[in-house]
Amino acid sequence: MELWLPILTIARLIGKEVYENVKSYMLEDLQKRKEELYSEEKIILKAIEKLFEEQGKEEIVFQVKDPQDKIKEILIEEGAYNESTFRKQWEVRRLGKILTRMGIRKTEVGSAKDRRYV
Repeated sequence: MELWLPILTIARLIGKEVYENVKSYMLEDLQKRKEELYSEEKIILKAIEKLFEEQGKEEIVFQVKDPQDKIKEILIEEGAYNESTFRKQWEVRRLGKILTRMGIRKTEVGSAKDRRYV
């Protein structure tokens, strides 16, 4: 509303036809933004789902590199893969931060106190 209310108000003052055109554009823009929202998280969840399917367990243990490899597979399948963009967008450190933001945290696993995602 912060963005669109002033624009819609001005459009309404200009005329009903302009208002309807701006309103139509606003609805298209909002739909597009909604689809893009959490797109990275959706891809990460698809990658983790593939890990579940491979391991066939109710609980999986993985390092950041594991979903990173699956993300690469998903992007290749979708035809949205570019090596240089992939390295920048899906680097291990950034992927770890996104996992943490999603509430998936590292825990100690095994007697060696190895920290992995569970």
